[in-house]
Amino acid sequence: MPRDDPEQTRRALAIITFVLRQTISTAETPSSFNFADAASDRIAFYKSAFSAFSTIVGCIEAAQRADLCAVGLHLFGDLLKDETSNMDLAGPTLPVLKMLVDQALSGQVQLPGVGSTGEKLIHGFLSACLANIDDLRWVCLGRHRVEPSLTLCRARVNSVANVKIKNNLLSLTLVLTALPSSVRVSKEVVERISFVLGQFFAAGTERPEVGQSNRP
Repeated sequence: MPRDDPEQTRRALAIITFVLRQTISTAETPSSFNFADAASDRIAFYKSAFSAFSTIVGCIEAAQRADLCAVGLHLFGDLLKDETSNMDLAGPTLPVLKMLVDQALSGQVQLPGVGSTGEKLIHGFLSACLANIDDLRWVCLGRHRVEPSLTLCRARVNSVANVKIKNNLLSLTLVLTALPSSVRVSKEVVERISFVLGQFFAAGTERPEVGQSNRP
């Protein structure tokens, strides 16, 4: 990508970002992938698209890279929310997350006078992963008929929920183990992650409150 043509560089980045937004399903919009598109093809696309996104971000002027790294992590966060049936799309693309994290923490995205920019991006991503897990562990069903002050909840225990929880747990672990010692993460977030990981590792093949089951 030529560095001496900033307009062309930004246009290419905009196209890749748009395509990623269209192909990653969200609660508001379904993925633009065809139902017949194989998981392997989708995974290969995501790997290539995120790699291209990261490469082009490296060609953008330094003052804009922090915001663009935030966009990349947000897009991958949307992929971690994916609930496509019978497909694990986020798990095989986790190496892309390591690439995005490394770029967000590089000195090239630190804004003048704001040395913690990368730390804030990572903190937000970790919090999003924890929220994804919490959303699956308990699902509110409504008010109790006899005691209206009580809210009935149950865990989502199915293959889709299990894959989603697994990928978010793996993402938490990958990010924490990839962080250099100079990067600080709040005590609250670390304790929360430790608690969730502890629940997961302590769970057997049946643990509804963790969203885990040995049934398909």
